[in-house]
Amino acid sequence: IGVGQVLLGFLFDNKEDKIRENKSKLRKALREGTYPMLDNMNKKVEDTFNDEILKKGVDDFGNILNDMSYMLARLGEAQRDFANALVKEYYNLNLELLQEAIEYSRQPGLLSSVYHIARIPGEKFIISAERCSIDKKKVSNLLGENFVVIDKIEKKPDMVSWILGCGVNVKEFPTGASANDKKIVAIVPTSTVDNTTFALAQQVAGVAIIK
Repeated sequence: IGVGQVLLGFLFDNKEDKIRENKSKLRKALREGTYPMLDNMNKKVEDTFNDEILKKGVDDFGNILNDMSYMLARLGEAQRDFANALVKEYYNLNLELLQEAIEYSRQPGLLSSVYHIARIPGEKFIISAERCSIDKKKVSNLLGENFVVIDKIEKKPDMVSWILGCGVNVKEFPTGASANDKKIVAIVPTSTVDNTTFALAQQVAGVAIIK
């Protein structure tokens, strides 16, 4: 009986060892066979995500943004051209009004080479001109506005500075393809300039001023 028990124990131990060994071999085989397959599947998923979703989606979105940027740029150009046309038309209307006021008041004064005009109806009328000898008081009474004549200030930055007052930073900067295509920017403290003065400066500048 003792020998039989030993033999049975040996057989069972040997069997368990083989089972453990077979399990180990099976796990190893599964890893060796599964990991490359998983790696391949993962790579295919990544490639599909990058090519079909990210790349196409980003490219399409980028094209949409480019189209929108182009449309906004064209809209901005159209608005700028329209604003410039309005500024010129307003200048011509005010110049015509001034000439009619001079003629209507029957004064022998001389007005030539008007460089800049800015006007807030019912409040203030400012011009920069050369050889102006008209009676400012008569024009003011006729129009019901404070009529001011500035002697020969030709450059826009100088005229804007004069209207806004001293200590104002006024610069010209190019906005178009041509170096001569310039606009005005003025940076002023909001507490030092009233709305009327600010609006007059904007008219001379021809563009919106940072306030």
